[in-house]
Amino acid sequence: MESTNNMIDYNLIVYIGIVLMVLIFILFIANEIDKRKKDIELFKQQQLSKSFEKGKNANTNKSN
Repeated sequence: MESTNNMIDYNLIVYIGIVLMVLIFILFIANEIDKRKKDIELFKQQQLSKSFEKGKNANTNKSN
């Protein structure tokens, strides 16, 4: 008879590796989505700042 207590279950190691790779991939995708949202928010803030500056300069030119 074989003693299975001392043997390593290689299938378990493979499954754990696959789960880790999938988890890392999902975290990478979530990170990229978050970076994209922050980039869009920054772009909107920059456009809003430009708009305020443009309006501010237009109002100061009218008063002069």
